[in-house]
Amino acid sequence: MMSPKFRFLLSAVFAAILLSGCGKDPVTTPQPQDPTDSTDPVMPAKYNRDSAVKDYNEMFLATEITNVAWTGNTATCMPGDVPKAVHDAVIKRINYFRKIVGLNYDCTLDESLVPAQQQTALMMAAAGDLSHDPDPNWWPCYTAEGADGAKKSLLRLGSAAADAVVAFMNDEEEYNEAVGHRRWLLYSKQSAFSHGSTYNTAAIHILVKAENTKIPEFIAYPPATWVPRPLVFFRWSFSIPGADFTNATVTMSHKGEGIPVKVVSRMEKVADNTIVWEPQAAIPDMPVSDLVYHVTVNGIANAPKSTYIYDVTVIMP
Repeated sequence: MMSPKFRFLLSAVFAAILLSGCGKDPVTTPQPQDPTDSTDPVMPAKYNRDSAVKDYNEMFLATEITNVAWTGNTATCMPGDVPKAVHDAVIKRINYFRKIVGLNYDCTLDESLVPAQQQTALMMAAAGDLSHDPDPNWWPCYTAEGADGAKKSLLRLGSAAADAVVAFMNDEEEYNEAVGHRRWLLYSKQSAFSHGSTYNTAAIHILVKAENTKIPEFIAYPPATWVPRPLVFFRWSFSIPGADFTNATVTMSHKGEGIPVKVVSRMEKVADNTIVWEPQAAIPDMPVSDLVYHVTVNGIANAPKSTYIYDVTVIMP
């Protein structure tokens, strides 16, 4: 059953999606979990560059879907389904992104919600539009179950299944400066999702279970570890549950040279509280060697520390 606190978050998240005491010592984030190390269930020490490349190949590239094989039809309002392997790929890709930021990566698929999610995805495909509150009087292929799913899901038009996960993590649209979709996929307490897709839409149900207790000191994206260049998006984010980023500042540098940043969001009450910024210097598309970016987030209130320092190492796997 959804906790009252989790229910409270619902009213804030979709507004954001549709728009789209403290210590003095800095800390460095732990490394993502490596399944070969069982000494710490969240942050073991053995995660390294080879582990990062292995995860990219086995958890990200391996979940690429070339054909979602949707069995529905917008003309007849048939929601259909996609193969279980497609649903599984979506969850595994979400778990990949959760793993590299240091979160739990054992989130599961709630199969009981899949039929409703398929109805949600069908409604968006039939309309060629997105809405978290579709009008029953004119929205094509409208069903109450699909509309309920729309209220509780991340919605995507233009890509489906695992590709939609990347779009949600990217959150590149002008109206998604708060990266609300990314924040829900990386919500610290999340432990399950559900999913539906058509040939060009996706719905990922986020209000399923919030039971995870394996929460790192902070959740940074790009993560404080080795990260493949194709997954370094132009908006960077830093989250701590309940933190206050009102007066926080962000500085970045590479090889000792400062990189100007533009803070674009400090929006609260959308999953975990988060500060979002855009580096004002381009990262090479195909770096010939690993690139280390030094990040400092300072002036945080209502968090264990007021300053957090970490490195993002961009690699070509």
